[in-house]
Amino acid sequence: MVLEHWTVEQQLEDYARWAHEAREAREEAEAKALAEKLESARSLLQSGISIEDVTKHLKLSEELVQQLLID
Repeated sequence: MVLEHWTVEQQLEDYARWAHEAREAREEAEAKALAEKLESARSLLQSGISIEDVTKHLKLSEELVQQLLID
């Protein structure tokens, strides 16, 4: 059986790549979660829920929720 020699440099490169991939995945998940919150906020506002209640329930800033009304 032939074992591949994994150098320290290769290990560091692999760890850096894995960390980068994990960071990208986390950022994508956070962006998706924010988009879902904004869609929920938009729906709640359209159904007549107050800005204050939407911000409290979804833990969004009032400025961000007000921007939904403008867009």
